[in-house]
Amino acid sequence: MDRAEAIWSDRHHMMEIVKFRKGKYPENTHFSYVNAAISSRLEAHPQRIFWSGFQTYSDIIEVVKEIKSNAIKSISPDAKLDLFGYSIGSFLSLIIKMADPHHFFTESKVFCFCGGMTIDRMFPISKYIMDSQATIKMQSVFTELLSSDFKFDQRLKHYQDDILHPQESWFKKMLRYNYFQSEREERIQEIRYQIKAYVLERTR
Repeated sequence: MDRAEAIWSDRHHMMEIVKFRKGKYPENTHFSYVNAAISSRLEAHPQRIFWSGFQTYSDIIEVVKEIKSNAIKSISPDAKLDLFGYSIGSFLSLIIKMADPHHFFTESKVFCFCGGMTIDRMFPISKYIMDSQATIKMQSVFTELLSSDFKFDQRLKHYQDDILHPQESWFKKMLRYNYFQSEREERIQEIRYQIKAYVLERTR
């Protein structure tokens, strides 16, 4: 997970972005130097949610391949691999379980902590996650892409094709609650005894 630029955690530089965003969007809320990088990057290109997740998804599969081939000597190739996800990590973990690439995760259990819902049911507006402007842009862009069958983004459309990418296309089925609901719920029904979710009733 060493893909972040060092400047993204530089408070001085990130405060410059905060200042810019405050001036450009007077109605914006929950801006901070902590979420400045991700907010500005996701507002500029919300599809990064998929591409960043796809990179992590691919990395996980490669690690499991190494485990199965006994390339990681500290882990038995017969080890049982379960999935734990927090927040957006729960979203990714659930997609991995539903997709079950190479049948690596057929017997895996999934624990979702404070996450696992569709993106439109998420509320990432927080000084520690995303500001309100970035969240609104992300939600609206994915709504438009989904309702138009991704015709405005041909590269993403390719990866959301059920025939070309039957595993990766589970992403689109987790974007909005009322889209692909029957397919999503049918799959979750199949794996329901392998999923545990824990949510907090109140947050501060």
